[in-house]
This record gives sequence, C-alpha cells and structure tokens, in this order.
Amino acid sequence: MEKLVSLVRDEWLLLSVDDKGEAEAEILGLIQGMKKLHQEGLLTTGRLWVFERLRRVWPLASWAGVWDFASLLIIPPDKKGRISLSLPQDLLGLMTERFGRRTSWSWLRGLWGSCGSLYLPSSGYYCTFRLYQYSGIASRVEELLSQIRAKPAERKIRGWVEISIRSQVAITALLKQMKLTRSSLLLQERARMRAFRDRANKVVNCDAFNIQKSLRAAEEQSIIAQQLVESKAFHTLSRPLQELVMARLQNPSATLEELGRALSKPVTKSTVEYRWKKLKLLAEITTASKT
Repeated sequence: MEKLVSLVRDEWLLLSVDDKGEAEAEILGLIQGMKKLHQEGLLTTGRLWVFERLRRVWPLASWAGVWDFASLLIIPPDKKGRISLSLPQDLLGLMTERFGRRTSWSWLRGLWGSCGSLYLPSSGYYCTFRLYQYSGIASRVEELLSQIRAKPAERKIRGWVEISIRSQVAITALLKQMKLTRSSLLLQERARMRAFRDRANKVVNCDAFNIQKSLRAAEEQSIIAQQLVESKAFHTLSRPLQELVMARLQNPSATLEELGRALSKPVTKSTVEYRWKKLKLLAEITTASKT
C-alpha cells in the first residue's frame, strides 16, 4: 500500500499544468495548507515536495515576473531544520483577492499536496485534510467534496480541523477531479483486487467451516455405528441400514455425499441424512434400554 501512496504523490508532483488560472489557484491551495510562523508572512511545512511543486508551477503565475520564487525561500544556513517561505503581504493579498472566495479542484489539489494524506491500511480507505483552524477554509473543502457525494466527516483537534472521507468510490472520484487520473485508476484496480481477495477468504473460511462440520458429524456417526454393531439391535436393521453403518466404520472421515456413493446402491446426501436420523434414534433407544 505504501507503494501506491508514493505513486499518487509522484503523479501529483509531476502533473503538468498549462493554464495560468489553474496554476495560480493551485499555488494558493499549497500556501493555505502551510503553517504560519510567528513572524508575519512566514510559512513552512515539513513536506519538501510542496516547495518542489511550487517551484514547478510558480513560473506560470501572473506574479512570477515580480516575485521570483527562489528569492522567497528561506533555507537554514546549516541546512538543518525546515525550509520557510517569506510571502509578502501584497502578494498574499493579490492571491486572496483573486481566489479567496472561489473554490476549484486545482485549488484543492494544491491544498491536498500541502496538508492532505491518503491512507490504505489492510482494510478500509482514508483520505484526510488537516487544516489549521485559523485558515477558515474547511467549509470550502467540504463544499467541493460534497459535489462528489463524499460525505466528509469533520473533527477539531488542538487547533486543527481534520476533514476525512472513507469511501473508496469517493476517494477515487476525488483523485480524478484533481486530474490524478493514473492514481484513480490504480486505486480502482487495488479495490478490485481487495474485493477478490476478500471473497476468496470468505470462500476459504466457509469451506473450512463446512469441513469441520462434516468431520464432527462423521465422528458422531462413527460412535453411533460402533454402538449399534456392539448391540443386538444391529441384526434387526434392514440391509441398507446395516450397509450404511459398516460404510461409516470403514470410512470414518467421509462426507455424507461420499458415504452415499460408497454404498452398493449409491444414494443422495438427503437419503443418507434420513437414514442416519433413524439410526441415531435407534441408538438412543438401545442406550436407554440398557440403563
């Protein structure tokens, strides 16, 4: 599952964007998912791929000629610690003015790369957005997710707002809307493989249960057969019942179908069951008469 998550991130990082408006919306999403530091206009994240994605799409933005992306980066001198982004207030104001009240899948794609996560445990599917409460954009995320009928769940934890969806169908639709087409197809394929595996496990478990049930029945019948053979009642049985008793003793682990086929005149499973009910009742009467 980790391999699939990595493939999703790689597709997100390398996704080609040609439209200026789409690039600018994604940049705003990337920035709004980052953490604000105490110093005004300073943003950071532990996800290095966010800075790489910004570097790739920044040149498409209308403001790229005024604010060079490399000049906004703050890299620790000793190359230890987090990289930060120093965002001028007038640039942030320009971004917010253009896209502050609009929602788009390009914007959500940027936000997801900055603060979203995909989890694929052994069972279930989880996609989350972990937003800072002060960002005030949780409602916009939920508005977009509702368009794909995702039914997002929201919870607040220590200054965070976590929005999550747990439907594989909804997560696949989300990836597709964010133009991560290959990832959505891979997730669909993984879901099909899981479904096949789960069905196979159910069949195996069902078979195991049936085998155990058959063995318990065979053991019980073997005990009854032995009791009848050791009693005088055995000689009073009809020939078909005597043959069934001996067939069980000779085939102690056979199923009812196998037992029916082993008789000189093969019979069905239901016929074997019917005859064993008669034998069981006779064995109970014989045992009771001895006490």
